[in-house]
Amino acid sequence: MTSSVSLVSCKTYDLETVKVAVHDALAPHGEFSSFVRPGMSVLLKPNLLNASPPERCVTTHPAVFEAVAQLCIDHGAKVITGDCCGYGSPGDKMRASGIGAVSRRLGAEIVKFDGAVRLEPHASNVHRRIEVARQVVEADAIINLPKLKTHCQMLLTGAVKNLFGCVVGARKPQWHIKSTGERLYFGMMLVELYEHLAPALTVVDGVIGHEGNGPANGQSRPFGVILAGTDCVAIDVVIARMLGVEPSTVPVLQAAQKLGVGAWSPEQIEICGERLEDHAIRDLKLPKMMDIDFPLPQIAKRLARHALLPRPYVDQAACTLCNECVTVCPTDVMRVGGERLEIDYDGCINCFLCEDVCPEDAIFEKTGLLGKLLAPSAVASVP
Repeated sequence: MTSSVSLVSCKTYDLETVKVAVHDALAPHGEFSSFVRPGMSVLLKPNLLNASPPERCVTTHPAVFEAVAQLCIDHGAKVITGDCCGYGSPGDKMRASGIGAVSRRLGAEIVKFDGAVRLEPHASNVHRRIEVARQVVEADAIINLPKLKTHCQMLLTGAVKNLFGCVVGARKPQWHIKSTGERLYFGMMLVELYEHLAPALTVVDGVIGHEGNGPANGQSRPFGVILAGTDCVAIDVVIARMLGVEPSTVPVLQAAQKLGVGAWSPEQIEICGERLEDHAIRDLKLPKMMDIDFPLPQIAKRLARHALLPRPYVDQAACTLCNECVTVCPTDVMRVGGERLEIDYDGCINCFLCEDVCPEDAIFEKTGLLGKLLAPSAVASVP
């Protein structure tokens, strides 16, 4: 199956120029009315990493947001917007980015992401406990509005990574900690999150992005493009190729290939609009890569994991040592020692496959005290 990704020139954030570029980028993917219909609630998900003004090129530009929001409104939809990304208050980020002012002028509703909802895992998912903001699952459709940037932990940030902003509050650092420094497992969580949320459309702000030590501390770099499509993996592959980055070196794309999600190979991707070669970047400054978790001493990381994370615990009296959990554990941290089931928590990624397969219900989730205070239990589960 082929995925289409459109690539359209856009050299300036002049609103009328951006509107034309967005229209041209969306045109190859069918009538907009097939994605957005009257009465729908449409969540526009920008990148609002921090409270940066548009000229710093850290966040999705308000002109791109406005072009897509106006299309939704013209098609009779109610537009809502929000993000839970990076640090700082959501209100400050909305104001600084300029998206807050555009939202108020257009009558779009700004929502504070809260009320974590647990997504029902697919049978193939490695991670069994993915939770997102209530407002995300309540929307009739999601339109993803990422910013094209380098990323010091994931090499590049684009369509798939932008959806991490749908994860609420303290659950975001929990994911960094539980990934135990493994970019691939963090990438697999991002890909599985994308599978669940399945944005109807993605429009990438690639007019001016970041290179170097992004996503916040790099240097602005004109890329001069708007990209659009329905397959976030395919979009990220095109971004990588445009920037001269081998897709197989991008952790999110490694994860997508491993999980069989999206169009990964160039043969599966049709580029519409303009030629990739005409927008090729050959001298991109790559970031200095950092660990996916936090730069803490090992003992501090262990304490943080114990205090913050939900973990699988074993009722040894109920356990029959059947080895079902040992067999499915993706990181091989479970073993039978003597007459007990043992878990090496330093390597555990908290996927909870062990709990799912236990025939005796002898494995259950338990959260550290600090985790209970900062990230209370999900309010519901949804398919």
